[in-house]
Amino acid sequence: MVSAELVGEENGFDRTALKELLELTTKTYRHAIKRANRMTLSETFYSSFEINDMVNTINALGDGNSEMNYRLEKIMKKSQHSNSEEIVQKMGTTNEHGQLVFKDNPPRAKHLGPLLYQQVVAGYNFYRQNAREDVRVFLANFHISDIIRYSVGVGSFGTRCYLIMLTGLDGSHIVLQVKEALPLRYNLLSLQVQEAIHNGIRAGRRIVTAQRVLQSSSDPFLASTRFGGRSYYVRQFRDMKESINVSKLDLDSFQLYCQVCALLLAMAHSQSPTSPLIRGYLKHQKVLDEGLADWSLQYVNQVRKDYQAFKQALHPHQQK
Repeated sequence: MVSAELVGEENGFDRTALKELLELTTKTYRHAIKRANRMTLSETFYSSFEINDMVNTINALGDGNSEMNYRLEKIMKKSQHSNSEEIVQKMGTTNEHGQLVFKDNPPRAKHLGPLLYQQVVAGYNFYRQNAREDVRVFLANFHISDIIRYSVGVGSFGTRCYLIMLTGLDGSHIVLQVKEALPLRYNLLSLQVQEAIHNGIRAGRRIVTAQRVLQSSSDPFLASTRFGGRSYYVRQFRDMKESINVSKLDLDSFQLYCQVCALLLAMAHSQSPTSPLIRGYLKHQKVLDEGLADWSLQYVNQVRKDYQAFKQALHPHQQK
């Protein structure tokens, strides 16, 4: 909700219109939770998350329009071309030995030293033991061609992340992403960092379990591993994934985008162990729509204050 308000303001949308957008987004979430409660367990488990089905669901809830349908379809078609082979073509090069390896692109992409390389290899071997049986059989046909450290998005800033290029017996490729799994936030608040990391050595398994429960189409390569005293989770890198450039959306399209996010969140929450608590809290809570919208608008002001404090704390040459 706060992110939606920030993006909306950056896009130049009227704040009154944005408040209505936030209220409708909350309403979509409430209605989706209520709808899931009327479904059988099997219906919830096998819910479709095809783009057209989600748009139709929002319309059926009486909360939407179809303005962004064509944009979503375009993104779905584009995502079909986002796979390991395309990634290898973009990020790969042939070295002096005629082998296909990742390009160095510091500081974002950088090759590892010998010791760290062997640690990641050991982590990959441990990952294969934790992967699904069909994935283990499949990966038996591949070998490691290269590994790089790869910086990812803002949300994972400061954590360790690696890409592993695998080459199959037929010359095809798979690119796996190995991401550090951080310990629970309250452990970081109550313990020393190294102690929290040690206690969170199974954090990767916790994240993998949560993703499998909450995501309807979980990555078959998703599994946990550990090496170097830290916990990680592994997934296929950018396979059939695409994103929406929200800065290009008009108000109606941005509204539907927020509603799709609310629907996905509601369906995930409906499969979580806390689902009964959520349903009970939302029952007869129409006032929540306006309440959450008001809270989000107030929190945006706090975000801006925090950002200004952050900029003031930077060294002068770091400020832009």
